[in-house]
Amino acid sequence: MKRLGLALLVAVLYAGTLASRELIRDDRPLIVENALLRSWRSLPRLLTTGYWDQAQGPGARVQEYRPALSLLNFAVFQAAGEAPWTHHLVNLLLHAAVCLLLFELLSRSAGEKAAFCAAALFACLPIHCEAVGYVSGRSEPLCALFMLAAWLCADSGKSPWALVLYALAMLSKEQGILFPLLVIGWDRVQGRRRLPLYIGLGLCSIAYLLLRSTVLEHSWRVGVPYFGQATFPVRLLTMARFTVERYLIPLATGLNMGFNFERPFIPDSGLGDVRAWLCLAALLAAALGSLRRPWVLAAFLWWLPVSNLIVPLDELGAPRFMYFPAAALCAATAPALARVPPAAFAALLLWYGGWTVHTNRLWRDSCTYNAEVRARNPHAHVLPALAVCRLRQGDAAGAEALLREAIAQDPSDVVAHYDLGRLLFEKGDLRQAEASFLRASPNDADVRVFRSLIAEREGRPAQAQKHLEAALSTRPWDCRARFNHGRLLWGSGRREAAERDFREFLRLCPSDEDSGAVRELLRNGSRTRS
Repeated sequence: MKRLGLALLVAVLYAGTLASRELIRDDRPLIVENALLRSWRSLPRLLTTGYWDQAQGPGARVQEYRPALSLLNFAVFQAAGEAPWTHHLVNLLLHAAVCLLLFELLSRSAGEKAAFCAAALFACLPIHCEAVGYVSGRSEPLCALFMLAAWLCADSGKSPWALVLYALAMLSKEQGILFPLLVIGWDRVQGRRRLPLYIGLGLCSIAYLLLRSTVLEHSWRVGVPYFGQATFPVRLLTMARFTVERYLIPLATGLNMGFNFERPFIPDSGLGDVRAWLCLAALLAAALGSLRRPWVLAAFLWWLPVSNLIVPLDELGAPRFMYFPAAALCAATAPALARVPPAAFAALLLWYGGWTVHTNRLWRDSCTYNAEVRARNPHAHVLPALAVCRLRQGDAAGAEALLREAIAQDPSDVVAHYDLGRLLFEKGDLRQAEASFLRASPNDADVRVFRSLIAEREGRPAQAQKHLEAALSTRPWDCRARFNHGRLLWGSGRREAAERDFREFLRLCPSDEDSGAVRELLRNGSRTRS
């Protein structure tokens, strides 16, 4: 009954996400527009390509290798296309599975009552809305799922399965590589040593690092570092204050949630920031106290890679980063939760659950989400997304005004320049459109495709072809570039070369809106030759 209760609790809390009308934020390039998810023939390339390289081509600003996550995205897309509810359903099921595994693991050491309380609390926490409600946030529950399953297998003496699941955790998200430290820390508290298991985990870690360095052009590129050239004391104090005020307080209260922490929303903390020093002192005290509390230690270990103290990230933080730390902290409080009166515990779950249901409305559509982010952080780079909303409403002038406002605020906003270029292209202002594309990123594959269309309209077919060849050299699975390249070759009389492009286009994107016309063209071409 307890297991069924946990599953039903998650279903009730996240049922609202199934009503989402579209996939938003990074879901667009990583899922909706990812050509490698559209055909089984692309599967080998999908599993040997960097996670962001799939969208941006080799040399993407962020370098990640997550083939287990990519495989899950592929399976869902093949089953149901880009239907938002199916992707949200998968996230709901992942969260439910993590809650059940947490319950199973804690039942062995704390008893079923304490385990149920901890797992139920974890299920309800509003800070998980990004990890569960946001489709691309699924890397967190997927990695946690494999880690907890590996932990259970290791404790059951099933070391081979534990190693396989540990490998899948690393291939879901990079932080999975911390799992051996969690196992060793737990074993020290339990007073045992499992040297063969440690060796196996170490060999898996080495194999993962070698594979990652082979696949990725830059193994640890994380975009433009958030802190830039800031000194270590500034980073330490800023992250201490941010962790307490934007992670731990929302985690504990369900309030003061945020989903975007771009500069300069959170000011850097200097040496005179008393609140930052107090936060740092509190975190250090908690860290020292965790040395004999393995679950608290696990929370700290998982937080370190996203703390900007070891690896510089391109963002200050995100609620989804707290997914596994929150599981560890709930596990640490399991014995105390078991002693809370049932009525008080039920009230606590209602409080958290209510905020979770309320927050999940943000994933309804891009307009709802970005309007909320803009209200909470006026400096967030969401004006291009809001401009798209204006376009949907038929307000092209309002969309252009928002894009120009975004560029005025941040002249380096490549998304705003790109979207403005697209808008100007649709208006027929080709010269200004190309100027905007050049300010975005002249070598980006998407930009190259539009520049080729501009060159074609201006009567420069040779230049148009060069742009498309450059786009295909960095992203050979780009459907638009492949289709347009074939179309140009066909128009210039190079039918055999064009047919090769068209066949590759059909292989990559068999259900594209132009696929029917391409099939008919190829059939007619075959009849003509025969």
